[in-house]
Amino acid sequence: MFCSFFRSLISYSDGCSEQNNNRTFLFYYIDIFKRGMFEAIAHKFMAREHSYLENESDLALIEKRKKSSMVLLPEDWAKVIEGANLRNPFKVTKMRQEDFKSWKTHLDHKYCLQKKDTNGNPVRFQQIHRFNVGWGSELDPKTGQSVLTYHPEHVWIKTSHDPSQP
Repeated sequence: MFCSFFRSLISYSDGCSEQNNNRTFLFYYIDIFKRGMFEAIAHKFMAREHSYLENESDLALIEKRKKSSMVLLPEDWAKVIEGANLRNPFKVTKMRQEDFKSWKTHLDHKYCLQKKDTNGNPVRFQQIHRFNVGWGSELDPKTGQSVLTYHPEHVWIKTSHDPSQP
């Protein structure tokens, strides 16, 4: 865990490669770190079929509402979402095409993906369970204790949900 005096970001998502577990996603976090927005960033991919994100209950309400609705246009989706939770209605913000930006081209020109880790092993995104930029914990070889280490030029990855693995 990070110290409270760091400007840190800890985020969670599922491991969907089309949405989250891909190089554009990683490059975006590297970019906001290098711009000085955060001193430490950690992103954790939830264990497939063993984890539950808080927003999944919201998505279930929307799916349930959609079953009794006819959805043909984006405006129809807005109505489905607004009406999905009667006790605590969702606020829908209507977006325009110009509100959406692609980071992929910009970031692909700025950063290079390393194909192998520092030990020469291939890096496969689908096997990453966590990545860390800035400050991270590692085992001190002398004491065996976890210590915070600054690593501004490297992305640390973890390929296991095992809490004993640094």
